[in-house]
Amino acid sequence: CYEAVDFLPLASGDSVFFPHSKATAAYIVSKGSLKYQQTVGAAQGGSILAVDEGCFFCEASLWSAWKHLGELWATSSCELLAISQSGLEQSLRGLRFIRNVFAEYGRVFYTRLISATPPYADWPNDLEVPFATPDMILPSLSANCRKLIAAGAIMRLKKSTVHSMLRRDSVVELLEEVGHGKSMLMINRDGDVDRVTSLSALSLKQPDGRVLVQLGHLIQGKVEPDIKLPGSKQRDDEAPADTI
Repeated sequence: CYEAVDFLPLASGDSVFFPHSKATAAYIVSKGSLKYQQTVGAAQGGSILAVDEGCFFCEASLWSAWKHLGELWATSSCELLAISQSGLEQSLRGLRFIRNVFAEYGRVFYTRLISATPPYADWPNDLEVPFATPDMILPSLSANCRKLIAAGAIMRLKKSTVHSMLRRDSVVELLEEVGHGKSMLMINRDGDVDRVTSLSALSLKQPDGRVLVQLGHLIQGKVEPDIKLPGSKQRDDEAPADTI
């Protein structure tokens, strides 16, 4: 993966990109802080947003021909990790199974990118694409891709101190859940293993502030209290808006 990552040092006041410029990389802030303002599109002239340490942004540049919608500049001495599309492709050569996972992930991300329109979602920008974080994309991947990602998470879990604290039957139950598609496993950006289940909920509000909620459900002719927003489990290859 060294071919995909470049180190980008910045002094306070340095700009990373400008509006209308072609996006060439996604970025991770490893040190320092920056500011971003969108000047193109529906949110042009909007608020100046803080981009702090640990933030991952401009992922759209990896999966599309993205052009920047605003300006990003450093407000302190910064260090960024820049991940280029060409470098990512080069680093995946010869890794057929992993490359297939990345290709499928990219296709789902692109679908979320072009479908992010009101009223179902906010417009995308350089910092964020609605419903396109890894935990939201994972349920829309094929079963084979999810199992491959889960296998990596299980290997990570076995090497961690958490694994020694889990009962053997708990680990077996977790593996069965993954195999039956009831839940998913992934490694988050902190290197920890997350268990993911996918539900989509609908929030309907009236002008006076009242919200539509489910109050309960029928069990053998009796109403059992169960207060929650109406929703449903997200099926394979389904976007959150399609579930609703």
